Amino acid sequence: MTPAQGRRIVGLRERVAHLGMNIRRVFSSMRELKVLCVHKQRVFHDRLAKCQEILTPAQAVKLLLWVDENSSVLGQVCPGWDSERISVPPQQPGGGVV
Repeated sequence: MTPAQGRRIVGLRERVAHLGMNIRRVFSSMRELKVLCVHKQRVFHDRLAKCQEILTPAQAVKLLLWVDENSSVLGQVCPGWDSERISVPPQQPGGGVV
């Protein structure tokens, strides 16, 4: 390795450390997302099972379509409907995460 190459590697050390920190944040966010998805799937499955005990298949489909089309209404009338979202950190100019 030449002295110039050594200086260049040392000069990139801070950038590499920053990239490593960003990778750790991404993995942490992915773990949070997985936990949240599993939880939401369980809740959805439980609620759908309860609905299927009461509703006919056609009524259950209509309910699912209504929920999909009216999630903003549900957020207003059902406290906690939107509470389990992952917060998105603000981005730096140029697309990087703060």
